[in-house]
Amino acid sequence: MQIKPETDRIILTFKACVDYQSSNAGKLIHNYWNASWHYYITISDTHVFNFGGNGFAVFPIPSNTKQVTQVKLLNKKEVLDRCLIAFQLFKDWHYGLLGWNCEHFARLVTTSEAVSYQVKESPLAWLNHNGYHPLAMKIMNEAYLSYS
Repeated sequence: MQIKPETDRIILTFKACVDYQSSNAGKLIHNYWNASWHYYITISDTHVFNFGGNGFAVFPIPSNTKQVTQVKLLNKKEVLDRCLIAFQLFKDWHYGLLGWNCEHFARLVTTSEAVSYQVKESPLAWLNHNGYHPLAMKIMNEAYLSYS
């Protein structure tokens, strides 16, 4: 099987930007943009890993982001390792505001729970497991166990 050039580019960019020594890496951050919260995973002092409407990307930390508090993060190494594992597992999944969004992805990688509180707190939560994505959690947790 041949790897798509886009997949290669994302992996190479991630590896060039990730910093396992950074005290800022492995955090869940967000900012309010376009009438909703958007979630990112810090991979260094300067860059984030992200899944959004345009797919996956590595780019500089957006302005006006804040760290998500009152959440139990996995350890930094685990979060950073899980970024590429999750990318490989979910690179062909399509973004959906209710079904599979940036918050589901970022929380799955950083906390091991694929939940979107924005969905959970919406009147439409009943359409999608009350904001949770149990299949993504199962797939990711099984893959990470076999990785480690």
